[in-house]
Amino acid sequence: MTILDLIKAACKTKGVPEKYAERIQKTFKIEKAEGMEAFVDLFKDNILPAIQEAENEAKTTAETAAVAAYEAKHGLKDGKPVEDPDKNKKTEEELLKDLSPELKAYLESMRKSVDDMAKKVGDSITNSAKMLVFRITGWDVWTWLRKPLSRIKSRSFPKSLPESSKRRSMMPWPVVITLPVP
Repeated sequence: MTILDLIKAACKTKGVPEKYAERIQKTFKIEKAEGMEAFVDLFKDNILPAIQEAENEAKTTAETAAVAAYEAKHGLKDGKPVEDPDKNKKTEEELLKDLSPELKAYLESMRKSVDDMAKKVGDSITNSAKMLVFRITGWDVWTWLRKPLSRIKSRSFPKSLPESSKRRSMMPWPVVITLPVP
């Protein structure tokens, strides 16, 4: 039996992988078949943890580099496709350059009509809100509140309300209501 076989047998008994047998022999310069167990124990306690840590670091680094290279090659980030906003974005001129002049004119007229409609809707909403405020602040408040006021006048107030609140609700001065304008 050779010295290498004896070191492998000692590695098996101590739980050290056999692939390190040659390294043990070279590290401790073993030439005699004596004290193999002690050399394997020294190797296991002092050298093997550093070797395994270096192997794990190298493996992790290699995996990270491989994943990064794969993601770069296939346009991925964290395993998901990455869309480059500049790559797929075409300018309006590029989209319209291959169209016929009639179609370009039609699209331009459509754009103008959409812009005009958006402006008219915005102006209409603004004017409607202004008109509502004007109507509510003037004499029209009584026509607006006619039915609710007639209901209030016909009903008696609960006894819990003070007399002053009953009188205030019937006073005929203009009411100002402000509405938020979008």
